[in-house]
Amino acid sequence: MTIGAKVDSAIVEAAPRLLGRDFEVARPSPRGASLDRGNARSAFTLIELLTVIGIIAIFSGIIAVALRGGDKSQARDATVSTLSSLIASARSSAALRGVNAALLINADTANPERYRRYVVVCTANATSGLWEPVDAGVMLPVGVFVLTNANPLPTSGPGLHKESSDSWTRPSGGELRSTVLSTSVTQAVNSATSEVWTYVSFTPRGTSAGIAGDIVVANGRLLSGAAPASVLLERPDNVGGISISTYGSVTILRHREDF
Repeated sequence: MTIGAKVDSAIVEAAPRLLGRDFEVARPSPRGASLDRGNARSAFTLIELLTVIGIIAIFSGIIAVALRGGDKSQARDATVSTLSSLIASARSSAALRGVNAALLINADTANPERYRRYVVVCTANATSGLWEPVDAGVMLPVGVFVLTNANPLPTSGPGLHKESSDSWTRPSGGELRSTVLSTSVTQAVNSATSEVWTYVSFTPRGTSAGIAGDIVVANGRLLSGAAPASVLLERPDNVGGISISTYGSVTILRHREDF
C-alpha cells in the first residue's frame, strides 16, 4: 500500500469519529434509477467539511516531516501547523455538538512517551463532567514538546527543564511559557489509566472560554525512557507556537521574535 493510500485510509477512519456520526461516500445511481429520498443521507455542512479538511492537514503535516526526516526547525513548524489544525477541529466540534470542546495536552510525567507530545481533541460530557475524546489523538514530531505554564522554567527534572545558562525569555518581556494552558485535569483519555492533562477549551460559539494566551513549542531531548519523564529543553532561539485570542482565533508564531 502506498503512503497516499495509507493516509486516505487513516482519514476515512478518523473522520466519522471526529464528526460524531457515520458517513459514506456517495456513488452515482444506476442510469434510470430514481432517488429514494426517504433513505437519502443528509449532506455535510460547511463546518463538517472544514473539519475533515483539518484532519487531512494534520496527517499531511506529520507524514511530510517523517518522510523528509527534517531538521529541528521543520519539526517545530510541523508541530505548530498541527496544533493550529487541531484547534480548528476543536472549535468545529464544539459548534457541531453544541457543547464545549478542548485541546488536551498530556502533562503526566509518569508516561514519558506521551508527556507534552500527545494531544487530543475532546468534547465535554455534561453528565459526567469529563472530557470525551473524539478521535485517537496525535503524537507530535519526535524532539518537539509543548511548554508548560511554569514561570520560570526549572533547571532540573522531572518534567521540562532548561540549562541554567539558557535564557528562555520573550523579547517583549516575561518568560517563554504556554500562558493559555493554565487549567489542568486528571482523567483517563484513550487509555485505561488516569493521567494529568493541561488544556484550552472552546465554547459552541468558537470563543476560547474567556482565556487568551500562547501555546509555545520547543525542541527538547527526553533524557530517559523511564518514569518520571525528564526533558531537557534546547535552542530557546528556535521556539514557535500559536497565539489564541478570546474570540478563538489563532495567530501563527514562527520565531522567538514573534512572542
